[in-house]
Amino acid sequence: MEVRTEQIAIERMAKGWTRVELAQAAKVSTATITRLEQGKHLRPSTLYRVCVALGISVKALLGASALPDGSGTNKPRGVEQIAIERMAKGWTQVELAQAAKVDKETIARLEQGKHLRPSTLYRVCIALGISVKSLFGASATMPDGRGTNKPRGAALK
Repeated sequence: MEVRTEQIAIERMAKGWTRVELAQAAKVSTATITRLEQGKHLRPSTLYRVCVALGISVKALLGASALPDGSGTNKPRGVEQIAIERMAKGWTQVELAQAAKVDKETIARLEQGKHLRPSTLYRVCIALGISVKSLFGASATMPDGRGTNKPRGAALK
């Protein structure tokens, strides 16, 4: 997933802030801001703190570059949205795994599109506060065509 880190510099300059001032507002080092603006430091918690300091959403940085059409007007679909939602909360994969009661490797596989067990996907979506249906559109079918995303006895949001 590509993050439009150049937008951080644009937002910083629009506020009239130096890198030092942004670093102070986000409670990170100036070197971290430099690396972030150069696309070299993408720890979700750091990205989240910088976005909060700037008053922008993490989703705005992930939006257009993550979309199939590059328009920035539609939400990305599928498992890529899970990583976007996780980063928007400022969570690491470990924190999401703890919230969903799965292991970190499961989250990593899920974000790579390698693990699409419906019950696991459902638990991760609940932890993120999103619906499985929102990931795949109105039909709520899995990319492999297996049908509904929900585990037995559970209702979709």
